[in-house]
Amino acid sequence: MRLHATTPLPCSSGLVLALAVVLLLTLCIGATAAQTPSEPQSPDDTPAQVTDDPADPNAVPSAPAEPSAEDEALRARLERILAGMDGVDTVAVRVQDGVVWLSAEAEDAATRETALEVARKLDGVVHVVDEVTLNTAAATRISFLWRTLNELWSNTLAVIPALVIALVVLLLFVLLAVGLARSRGVGRRFTRNPLLASSLHRILGLAVFALGLLAALEVLGLTAVAGAVLGAAGLFGLTVGFAFRDIMENYLAGILLSLRSPFTVDDFVDVGGHAGSVVRMNSRELVLMTLDGNHLRLPNAFVFESVIINFTRNPLRGFSFTVGIGGDEDLSEVQRIGCRALALLPGVMGNPGPFMRVESLSDFAVIVRFHGWVDQRAHEFLKVQSEAIRIVKEALDAAGVAMPAPRQDIHLLREDVATEEKHEMPKRPEDIAASARRADVSRETFLDEQIQEDRAEAAREGESNVLDKRHEKAKPATE
Repeated sequence: MRLHATTPLPCSSGLVLALAVVLLLTLCIGATAAQTPSEPQSPDDTPAQVTDDPADPNAVPSAPAEPSAEDEALRARLERILAGMDGVDTVAVRVQDGVVWLSAEAEDAATRETALEVARKLDGVVHVVDEVTLNTAAATRISFLWRTLNELWSNTLAVIPALVIALVVLLLFVLLAVGLARSRGVGRRFTRNPLLASSLHRILGLAVFALGLLAALEVLGLTAVAGAVLGAAGLFGLTVGFAFRDIMENYLAGILLSLRSPFTVDDFVDVGGHAGSVVRMNSRELVLMTLDGNHLRLPNAFVFESVIINFTRNPLRGFSFTVGIGGDEDLSEVQRIGCRALALLPGVMGNPGPFMRVESLSDFAVIVRFHGWVDQRAHEFLKVQSEAIRIVKEALDAAGVAMPAPRQDIHLLREDVATEEKHEMPKRPEDIAASARRADVSRETFLDEQIQEDRAEAAREGESNVLDKRHEKAKPATE
């Protein structure tokens, strides 16, 4: 078998060469496109402007430029200042055209603000970028606490001498104020009114105490606190005045009553329908003892606004009582009999003497009123009045004076009816005089003893009595 050699086809070699050329051209075109910059298609594709303005949030810092001599001097000065401050560590300062980047660690917020304030106040500083942080390390916190306690202890030791002096000054003024409040000598020189003198001493005591407090605060150098204390005291006083208006009203009424002096101790008075003997009066109330021996406490404001009848201020007191006399009786004779009987009674004054007045005519009788006067310093008024009514009744009965009461007469017509009349022997004038002499009109001292015991007990308990006993009751006269 005979083999024949074959030759390559020309068309295959040309195709390979063409493909190689196309590939080479494609590579060249891609490289050229990569080197040519494309134009921006939208505003978002615009590159950011390079700037160093710290106020621009979109600013992209450029490469740091070399600081000027002024910036370098400002940086060095600020670092020296911050390095000397307590509580500021790891200080790092960068300055560019007056803008300060301050980085440091501060012990507390106050130190941090102080460092920033120092940086802002330096000449040439335009703006301060705050990069100061608080140091939260345990050792730093403990050190800060220890230093604070040491400073507090040092300040306390430094202020102790001034504090001792201030306390001594305040104590002296307090003792002086207490002495003035308890004393009565100064007030007696200006007024004899006990309540007014007591109030004057209290005001002087408060003024001295306030002066001492101001002096103590001045020694401590707390004058601003003194002003605040005075302002607070004024506001507090105004508030208390509104809250305790009734108490203040009673206190002022007590002062005015003590100035007017409408009564004193042991006086028998009637205040707005409440009668009794005056036991005492303080800055709040008036204490009376009624005839039943009961305590009656009346607020001073009520006493000041009420009608006051003082039965004791004038020792001579008049009494009167009415008697019904028959229409057929001789009124002149009735007057003579009744006044003579009253004149015989101990306790009824002879000057002015007893007398009678005709008051009215009624359907069944003539109403007359007998009058008399009693010296209360020697006799008990109520006893004299009671005995006077009794003795006049006995005298009129003895004289056969009719004292009819309203009645109706019924007449029965009967024959041979024996009537028995019972006749009593009239009293003789000497019997009336003897009965008058036996009457007990002496002053009643039982209530006075109770009042004295109550007043002594109140004095032992420290309760004040602003009334003075300005008169002494006379001893009972010897009959």
